[in-house]
Amino acid sequence: MKALVIARLTFREALRKRMIWGVVLLSIVFVALYAWGFTQVRDEFLREAARQGARGNGPGQILTLDFVSTIMVGLGFYTINFLAGVMTIFAAVGTIAGEVETGTFQAIVPKPLARWELIVGKFLGFAGMIAAYIALMATGVLITARVVAGYTPRTSCWRRR
Repeated sequence: MKALVIARLTFREALRKRMIWGVVLLSIVFVALYAWGFTQVRDEFLREAARQGARGNGPGQILTLDFVSTIMVGLGFYTINFLAGVMTIFAAVGTIAGEVETGTFQAIVPKPLARWELIVGKFLGFAGMIAAYIALMATGVLITARVVAGYTPRTSCWRRR
């Protein structure tokens, strides 16, 4: 129970850091650029498909809009992975060491709080923050794919035949 209190306080503390807000701003810029880029890729694909269709190459077309959309969603998830890693590093890099240096750690640990509860609480706080961030960013990528190309990824890559 005490670890959850520490997790909540860790989550609040991480949100007060300016570097985290920089990553959030970078993430908003990414989603906007991703939507613009996805639109450009879709439009170019449709122009090329129309040109090939005019030449009679339509049915033999190798790429489909779903395939291009799958690639774009994969690239979006790759970027989310990178941004989540950067956010994790910026948020957690000096947490315990900083608290030891400022004396906060010595003031908290002697209380009726085990050291493992403090460490687990900090871990849960950062894990919750990163999980929320990844969920929001993945939702942004998937909504962009749905709005721009009408694409929804399959829920499973295993097909029954």
